[in-house]
Amino acid sequence: AQAVLAAGSRHRLASLATRILRDFAHVAGGGSNAGGSNVGPQQTRDEINARAPLAVDALKALARFSDDLFAEKAEEAFPALTALVRCEHAPAEVSRVLGEVFTAKIGPLVIGSLGKS
Repeated sequence: AQAVLAAGSRHRLASLATRILRDFAHVAGGGSNAGGSNVGPQQTRDEINARAPLAVDALKALARFSDDLFAEKAEEAFPALTALVRCEHAPAEVSRVLGEVFTAKIGPLVIGSLGKS
């Protein structure tokens, strides 16, 4: 029973991390804020800076997943991760940890899938 609960929690964490990253990419990529109203550049920068630590934690959570769980959730997470790559206004720490996720998780996943073709 504990293992089933833990597995369910990991899947929910993966979905939550993906949603956090998608929302951060929307704000940092020039989208409107979560409320949908138009805001000025300073408000947008403030929102990006406020959300950045949460985005970093979400990326670190994804990086800590087992390779099997990450592979299972990659299809869900990949659009958010690639959206972050395109963000011009993401803080350096977000970009650094994103690079670590690509190096540690995405790269090996791609290399592994090439070997199966």
